[in-house]
Amino acid sequence: MCADAGVKLVYLPPYSPDLYPIEEFFAELKGFIRRNWSYYAEDPDREFASFLERCINHVGEKLTLEAIFGTQA
Repeated sequence: MCADAGVKLVYLPPYSPDLYPIEEFFAELKGFIRRNWSYYAEDPDREFASFLERCINHVGEKLTLEAIFGTQA
């Protein structure tokens, strides 16, 4: 059906982190949380939502499209 419409299908490998930039974000996020968890280790319920938001914002600022894809958007 696709060939009849002139569409060429290109299959991706089953898993390729290079094709999923979110993998880089999650790796950075997990590392940031590990490095900064000591502040929350004694009382994890203490403002965890604000801690997680801070982590996400920090990693988001660090990872630009250029850093993820290696080119400018």
